[in-house]
Amino acid sequence: MVESAPEPQSRLSFDLGVSMSKLDAWIQSSFWCVPQLSLSASQDTSLHFKSLHPHLSGQVLVLRFSPPSPGHSARMQICTDNMELAGDLVQDLASFCQLEELESVAEFAAEMEQFQDLLEKVDQYNAVRMELTAGMADRTGVVKTLVMKAEDSRLLGDMPNMKQHYAGLYNVNQELLAELAKRQANHSE
Repeated sequence: MVESAPEPQSRLSFDLGVSMSKLDAWIQSSFWCVPQLSLSASQDTSLHFKSLHPHLSGQVLVLRFSPPSPGHSARMQICTDNMELAGDLVQDLASFCQLEELESVAEFAAEMEQFQDLLEKVDQYNAVRMELTAGMADRTGVVKTLVMKAEDSRLLGDMPNMKQHYAGLYNVNQELLAELAKRQANHSE
């Protein structure tokens, strides 16, 4: 247990319909605590832990408990900047206390910011994809027109115009292949 450490910016809060002694038993079974501690049934308690796991690189975990008051159940906050750790702790607590459901409020600003950035990138990729699709549709119309003009020129025996239309068709086909390569690159991102 860590005596004083900077508190994480993110947290998960929820109300528990279990006794403080049950929470105390969960803490004793889930955490390595040198002093045997017991949660007070009358005052708020904060426990600070520092992770020894190499993946979490010494991150701080704060467990804050508020005892039940008349008309309200006990309240708990899990303060950590690691959303996965918070989820694992809630699942372990719910399993230990045999809770079917647990309504919670999560505040992970950094995670939400990363999620917003990801959504913006997806929107940008979708806009590029729509633009490429529209460009390919336009080129497909040009291909149809050039094929019809080339065939009409062939039927009329107008070989210079026929060659010109097939040359234009070749150029449009090359542009379509380049667009397809762009689309594949966009899709792979």
